[in-house]
Amino acid sequence: MAIYTVTVIDDNNCRTTQTYSISGEDVTPPTINVVGNLTLELDTDGSGSIMTNIFVGGTSDNWCNVTLSISQMDFDCDDIGQNTITITAQDDAGNITEEDVIIQ
Repeated sequence: MAIYTVTVIDDNNCRTTQTYSISGEDVTPPTINVVGNLTLELDTDGSGSIMTNIFVGGTSDNWCNVTLSISQMDFDCDDIGQNTITITAQDDAGNITEEDVIIQ
């Protein structure tokens, strides 16, 4: 909620002041700019890991901050082949957008 005070003065220097409260509800989910899929090379121990910033070129929201998470970050030899992972963007109001990407 935001509180605004408005003062109006006319040509005769008559003045009136009023305070208004404005509130709203954010129901619009954030957007994710996914840049594409990824081929991950495992290290000599047969493991590798990723972070959300590898896939995301940016996020936006009409109201709040956006937090990103990813369904799987760590990979090993058991994950060889195509793996679908989900990137989730959640704003402070709890609205969620999910995008799937492929890791191989």
